[in-house]
Amino acid sequence: MLPQPAVGAGRYGVGFLGIHDARGGCYVFADWWADENELHHHVFTAPEDRPEALVPLPPPGPAACVYDLAVIGFERDAWLDAVLNNPAGPDLNRYMQTQLNGEV
Repeated sequence: MLPQPAVGAGRYGVGFLGIHDARGGCYVFADWWADENELHHHVFTAPEDRPEALVPLPPPGPAACVYDLAVIGFERDAWLDAVLNNPAGPDLNRYMQTQLNGEV
């Protein structure tokens, strides 16, 4: 699911991964930034008792739960701060060093 090569065609080669062991199933989302302000979001799911059996979640499956949205919102703010609204210009290293520490 990840684009190859990671950098090119408007892609920066940076993104984030979320892993959520939820009630009733396991969910993973893989996200990456492209074309300055676009977030590409792919969700995978597996049964609760077989997390290794991840498969892409087909439409019209959920995009994210309320807790996952906290992570996605944090990443959005980090992208704005380090890349889009940074007076010194886009700083991908700064974006990659920004961490969410806490419970969601």
